Amino acid sequence: MSAPATRTSRGHSTEETATKRRWRTPASLFGAMQREFGLDFDATAEDGRLCASHITPAQDALVIDWRRFGRRGWLNSPFAADFAGTAAFVARAIDQVRWLEVVVMLLPTAPDTAHWRAAFRASVEVRLLPRVA
Repeated sequence: MSAPATRTSRGHSTEETATKRRWRTPASLFGAMQREFGLDFDATAEDGRLCASHITPAQDALVIDWRRFGRRGWLNSPFAADFAGTAAFVARAIDQVRWLEVVVMLLPTAPDTAHWRAAFRASVEVRLLPRVA
């Protein structure tokens, strides 16, 4: 087994391992969003799904119609050091939100990226949170 690739992004070293790219949303943060928005599906569910209705990696949130899963979605996009993966999920969420009531996205604060600006323009509300660990 080879060692994971290490990259440096904005002064932070990141190991590109499956664990690093798939940090779980803290229960307290998701719980607060759930109480406020009544989320009924998780668009990027893996182990430890947050909602009874969810889109798994095998179903591929980038191609499947999110309306099959509910009207109020949660998206904590997979981490990508180059933001390409995040950008793809943001684009899909923007595309799907026209059919849904709500899509709540947890994104890295990166206003210098095209996907962050696109999410900002498509948003009704933006909240800047301290770094989520």
